[in-house]
Amino acid sequence: MKPDLDIDLLRAFLAVADSASFTAASQRLGRVQSAISAQIKKLEQAVGADVFSRGRGRSVSLTDSGEALAVYARRMLALNEEALAAVGRRTMQGRIRLGTTDTYAQSYLPSVLSLFTQANPGVELEVLCKNSRALLTALDRDALDLALITRQDDRKDGVLVRREPLAWAAARNYPLPQDGPLPLAFMPEGCAFRAAALPALDKAGRSWRIALHSEGPAGVRAAVSAGLAITVLPRSTLGPLLVSLGEQQGFPGLPPIEIAVHRNPKSQSAAVLQLTEDIAASLGFLAT
Repeated sequence: MKPDLDIDLLRAFLAVADSASFTAASQRLGRVQSAISAQIKKLEQAVGADVFSRGRGRSVSLTDSGEALAVYARRMLALNEEALAAVGRRTMQGRIRLGTTDTYAQSYLPSVLSLFTQANPGVELEVLCKNSRALLTALDRDALDLALITRQDDRKDGVLVRREPLAWAAARNYPLPQDGPLPLAFMPEGCAFRAAALPALDKAGRSWRIALHSEGPAGVRAAVSAGLAITVLPRSTLGPLLVSLGEQQGFPGLPPIEIAVHRNPKSQSAAVLQLTEDIAASLGFLAT
């Protein structure tokens, strides 16, 4: 008979995975390090594989088996908390200040936030939409509890929850220009999609021009949907009005973006920790 996965073991596993340290995980969970090590050993016995690779010093990283387990662990913990809240065994209170980009707020968060607020009506949720860099600044200034952002090259401290393919996006039946610069629509410099697109075009020797600047993604999407320009978007966010263009249409490949959840270390409430796990589980389930 195969053993069941214990919720406490999974919670300890994610604490180590998120902090890349047994010491930090023990501090977060309020347990001695030897107890955390014993739990991880017990979990590895249950799944029949090593979940962590021990490097030099005290740092650890997930093995391939650990990466796969992390996706299911986040989903199981989220479902566990939702079940307890739904039957009234745990009523969470308080306020959560969540920051994210307009694109992620529109595409990734509606369902997870709806489920969370239904299960936790006593939690007040505030959502701030700005670009990723501004949200990190707000988090560092203690103005946010959580931030779901595009991972920045100089900030690897968040929890990676998704690698998202980027796609060249155009309106259906958009007439591609046969000559002349390619008309593009983007947000200002600092936009991760713009930063991926322009060097790729330059490298491919494809001329371009910025036909539309917009401070937010709504203006970009409107221009593209109207057939005024082409842009770059996360592939899963194209929707029914836009289509993906690729090498057959003469467009270069694009690197994926990484999406991460950053939590304010001062925000340790049960509600904040639960929403962090819910977001990670939701986006991790969709990870590509």
